Amino acid sequence: MIFKLTRGANSQWSESVLHRFAGPPDGAFAYNGMVADTAGNFYGATVHGGADDEGAVYEFTP
Repeated sequence: MIFKLTRGANSQWSESVLHRFAGPPDGAFAYNGMVADTAGNFYGATVHGGADDEGAVYEFTP
């Protein structure tokens, strides 16, 4: 799951789900964290997913 935390005016945090991984071929069980490029895109990898369910690499553009 990729989520966003937003701090409200009352200093309470709220969570918004930006993407929910659904398993193959989308991906499941994220491996480690994500890395960002200079354009603001994020990249990561999953343990499951892909055509043969051997993992997937993904790009997330917020």
